[in-house]
Amino acid sequence: MPHRDDGFAETAIEMRRAGGPFVRVFKGLLRAVLAVLILVLVAWMAAAVITDRMLKKELSAIAEAGEPVHMRDLAQTLPPGEDNAADLYEEAFDALHLSDEDDRMLDADSELADADRDVLSRAVFSAHDEYFRLLDRAAQIEACAFWGNWEAGIDVRFPHLRPLRDAARMLRLRTEVLAADGRDDEALRSVATCLRMAEHAQTTPVIHAQSFAYSIQGIGTEALEKVLDEGTPSPQACARLAERLAAAESDEALRRAFCAERALGSWLFDHMRAVPPQEAVAYFPFTSPHWLPRGWRAPLIALYRTAGRPLLNLDQLAFLEAWRENLRALDLPSTQRRAQFDAVEHSLGQLPRYRSLAARAFFPSLGRLIGHRDRTVAKLDLSRLALLLRAHRARYGRYP
Repeated sequence: MPHRDDGFAETAIEMRRAGGPFVRVFKGLLRAVLAVLILVLVAWMAAAVITDRMLKKELSAIAEAGEPVHMRDLAQTLPPGEDNAADLYEEAFDALHLSDEDDRMLDADSELADADRDVLSRAVFSAHDEYFRLLDRAAQIEACAFWGNWEAGIDVRFPHLRPLRDAARMLRLRTEVLAADGRDDEALRSVATCLRMAEHAQTTPVIHAQSFAYSIQGIGTEALEKVLDEGTPSPQACARLAERLAAAESDEALRRAFCAERALGSWLFDHMRAVPPQEAVAYFPFTSPHWLPRGWRAPLIALYRTAGRPLLNLDQLAFLEAWRENLRALDLPSTQRRAQFDAVEHSLGQLPRYRSLAARAFFPSLGRLIGHRDRTVAKLDLSRLALLLRAHRARYGRYP
């Protein structure tokens, strides 16, 4: 037995000697892997801390400039009912009762004959005296703030915008009736109500509202064109409306809308960080079928906002920087703005995809809006010029 024990001991010693180099190599690799993991963890923590501070600094700079950072910052203080045009508009909306057939026929693009349109317009006009009275009263009030649930973030709704555009169509109808009856100064006051309503629509600080406001201004200038073609308004009325048109060309509302869209994007980033990954899928670019099978999207979002936290911070910084450049572009001459907006969007698209995934998805394309804005401003300029020329001819009997 002792002899056999010695044999086993010798065998064990020989095995340890034979495996010694492999054990040392394994231990060396293990230490190297652990060292790399520690370095990666330290680097990740440093990157997370640095990008967190960069993001906080950028958001603080926005707040110090008096601009909205969060969606809740967009909530407006609602004036008392008598001092808030929005309340009168809501009353007017409730007072409008059009049949579907009338609504279709009153559309400017309908194929209704002029005589039939005139008969229908007069019937609708006479049936909605209270409606027009409320619109005129609302236009005389300076403050206008429609309620919105800004805490809802991307789900906030603006149900007043479409009725405001419908009201512009009704005002165009009234303007045509007044002009046909030779009541040209009253017709111009009707156009002024329409333009004032566009300014009130712009108090809702989102891009969507600006687009509606431009449509309302376009409807107003179309109605004005008909009055000037067929009527002879007084020089005083022309001068007053020309002054209103000059005030309507301000870009301040567009600037507020840009700031609001930036706050909406920040809400999306915060929402994506806070909600369960399954819910964040609805807001994140991985919803595209070109990316991943549906079952992998939520896990990838969870990975991006945890292990990829520094990249997510850089993503939001890229988004904020793009909006900063767009806001600066508003200070450029209008002829240069479109190119600058396109350049900002192109620069965002040129960033590495791993650090601009959400920014690309959340950043809106502004080309259509700016084109709409430029066309509307051109119409306002031409209308103002036409009014001033008409006023000059009425005073002096000739054009300058």
